[in-house]
Parts: sequence; C-alpha cells; structure tokens
Amino acid sequence: GDLIQYKKGNTLYAFNFAKQAIRENKKVILCEGYMDCIAYHQCGINYAVAPLGTALTEEQVALVKPFVDTVYLSFDSDGAGQNATKKAILMCRRHSLTVKIIRLDGGKDPAEIMLNFGKEYLTKQVDCAILDNDYLLSKLQEVYPKDNPEGKAKASLVFFAYIDALQSDVQKNACLEQLCQTYDIDQEAARKDFYNREQLSQRFKRNVNTVQENRAEFPTIKLNAELRAVLTAVTDDASLFQKMRDEISVQDLEDPWAIKLFSVMEECLSSGSFSVSSILNRCGDDSLRSLIIQSANEFTSEKVEKSVTDSIRLLKKNSLEHKRSVLVVRIRELERSTLPNDMDLLKQLLAEKMELDKQIVSLKR
Repeated sequence: GDLIQYKKGNTLYAFNFAKQAIRENKKVILCEGYMDCIAYHQCGINYAVAPLGTALTEEQVALVKPFVDTVYLSFDSDGAGQNATKKAILMCRRHSLTVKIIRLDGGKDPAEIMLNFGKEYLTKQVDCAILDNDYLLSKLQEVYPKDNPEGKAKASLVFFAYIDALQSDVQKNACLEQLCQTYDIDQEAARKDFYNREQLSQRFKRNVNTVQENRAEFPTIKLNAELRAVLTAVTDDASLFQKMRDEISVQDLEDPWAIKLFSVMEECLSSGSFSVSSILNRCGDDSLRSLIIQSANEFTSEKVEKSVTDSIRLLKKNSLEHKRSVLVVRIRELERSTLPNDMDLLKQLLAEKMELDKQIVSLKR
C-alpha cells in the first residue's frame, strides 16, 4: 500500500532521471510499465516515464504538464492497452496537451519490439507517432462500418467523447469536420447530435441490451484463427493430426469449439478410426459438422501438410503469448511490492518472460 508521505499515483517511474530531458524536449513518453520505460532509455530516448504499477492518473499527467507541450502514449497493443490508451488520451486532452500515439508494430510492447527488431526500429516507431484524433478514427473504422447509418451514428457517439475533452473550440470544430469527412456525415446533423449526445448515448445503450438478449438465444460458432488452425488437421491422414498433437495439447487452446474439436480428434486417434467421417460422427453438433465439411473442401492434398505445419506454429505462438500475458500481469503485481521474497520472485518471472520472448521470436522467423 501507499505511505502517507508517498503515493504511487502521484509520481512516475524514472521521472527523476528523465525530468531534464523532458524539459529540454518539451515532450514525454508515457509507458504502460517500467520495463517499457527501460527499453526506451536503452534506445537513447531518455524522456520516457511510466506509472508505478497503477493506471495513469490525473495527478501524474499534472506532474509532467508544466514541462511539456506533447505527450506520447506507448501502451501495450493488446485490448487492455488499447483501452488504457483511449482513457489516457481524454485525460491528457483535458489538460490541454497535444497527444500522439506510438503504434507498436511488430510486438505487444516496446521491450518486445526492441528484442525482436533492435533499437533503431523502436526509435523509428517514436518518430512515426500519429496524432490521437487520427488514431481514434482509424480504430473506429475497424469497429463501425462507414457504409451504413448505424455505423456512422455509433462511431460519432464514441468520437464525441474525444471532441468534448478538447479545450479549444477551433480544435473541436476541426475534429468534428474530420469525423464528418471520414464517415461522410452531414456537418449540421453531426453538430446537432454532438449537443444531444447524452440522450443519444442512453438510446444506444437500450438498443444494444435488446440486441444482446436476442443474440444469446442463438449461439453461433465464431471462426477465429485458433479454430481455423485446428480445422486444418481434419483429414483422413491421422499422421497430420499426430504431428499437431506432438506439438500442441488441448491445454494450449482457449476457444471452446477448438477445444471440443481437438478432443474429438484425440478420441478418434485413440480408437484407431481417424478419418473425416469418424470425426463428423463423434462431433454431436450440427454447426461444427457443417464447419468441418466446409473446411475439408477448402484445401487440396498438396496444401494440407503445409497448412497443418503453419497451424502448429500459430497455435504454439498463441499459447506462448497467452502464457506471456499472464506472466506480465503477475510481474506488474509484484512491481508494487517491497517484500524481499517478492523481489526474488520478480527476478525469476522476468527471466521466464525473457525466455518466452525468445521462443515467440523464434516462431516468427
């Protein structure tokens, strides 16, 4: 816990070392964790700091505000990191700071990118940082389509929160125009919706809840990368699944349909009757059967072996990345501790993370 004299939410890791560089450059990189901060300093980018085991706070933004014009955000590229990025953007904008986003291409965090590609590559990522409004609009387009009214309305409502955080009316108008250009929306209509955003938000929440209730009655199979990878081994050739089974176990899988299919295939292999027909007979689910039949027709015999090999590589990488994510969460928990035993465990977990990083890199080659 915090001491009366010391609160984690009021200070930043490496701020004492970075303060001079922050003042000279008029900018700061806010990282998700201290390992990311160290990676930037190893690259010679010495104006990087990080929260101490907490989410970014208003007090931490206020701490750097007197010294900077621009804040660079460098959070992990996973879902949690993206959500943290969006929250940090709004926080920094409420403090009238310009915000740029460092897109972490090639890894989940700066430490992994430096390990995979070297210092120059990570430095280039900083140089290519984009403004927060461009980042948010690009993310919105991944979720809300531009070619239907529902997508336009939902994207607008999400982006309104960003516009609301801006402290300049000129910026507000410019970003509203950018939203309208991106989604081909009438500016006057968008302006009206912006001023009525609270009522719109409540209306969309009611609609979403209704849709989710209806969808729950009709579960469907989502064909994700993991399930698609397991499907490649559904053939009449037992040796291909045996090859996958030698490298992957059911514990390495997360998708429930992938787990079910893998288990069925293990049963068929154990019974000595491994074939597409026997797998279909043991499935017991019409949706999964249909997916298997569709998948079995996709590949020619020449492509199947390569597909299985690629799938094994993908499943191993996903499993290692999942283990790494769990490890990172545990590491960040231990960062908050001051107990000697926890410090020893932290060193051990950091060593394990480095080993996982090496294994993941080897699978990407």
